[in-house]
Amino acid sequence: MGLREKQTAERKRRILDVADQLITRTGGIEFSMRMLAELAEVSPATPYNLFGSKEGILSASLARSLTRTVFEGLSPKSSDPFDFVVTASGTAVDLLVEQKQLLRPLYLYLLGVVDPVHRPAHIRRSIKYWRTVAQTGLAGACGPEGIDETDVDTVGYMLFAHFVGLLELWVHEDIDDKAFHARAIYGGLQMILPFADAEAAAQIRRRISEAKATVVKLG
Repeated sequence: MGLREKQTAERKRRILDVADQLITRTGGIEFSMRMLAELAEVSPATPYNLFGSKEGILSASLARSLTRTVFEGLSPKSSDPFDFVVTASGTAVDLLVEQKQLLRPLYLYLLGVVDPVHRPAHIRRSIKYWRTVAQTGLAGACGPEGIDETDVDTVGYMLFAHFVGLLELWVHEDIDDKAFHARAIYGGLQMILPFADAEAAAQIRRRISEAKATVVKLG
């Protein structure tokens, strides 16, 4: 990376850092681009030149957080593929909860806007994440020779839709952090179960029972 590229990357990082700080502090995205530029110590035109619009900045901020979710959520923490389904769902929730002051406003924006430029990229990235979770989970449930790519795609979309539904409830504070976590895991296991062979199904049902007990306890 040349000097110019390094300077551009540094300005981008500084603008996103300030945007994240403003969102976290105020709980919203109503800051002005002029204020953002001033706090980031760049010219008023720089945020537009680097990101195109305020929507571009919000999208880049969300993408930066999603990069961490994908990296940590898909990092193997167990050789058991059922544990992978649990940890991938749990990690996604935990990272959202950890940064809730920042990510709630960003997702509230994303879920409520029709954005033909930035929204599709987030959707594709999220679906890819859940497809990987589905592929690993199904491999453990029925063995590599039994995986059907249509099933992988279907379960990936089901996991994605289930998570986004819970995410919207959480963003609007209709469910709390613990309920978000418990229901994400419980639902994820339920979606893998129909594809499992007898031996795997017994293991998954045990995990479902444990997850259900937590859901029932939380109400």
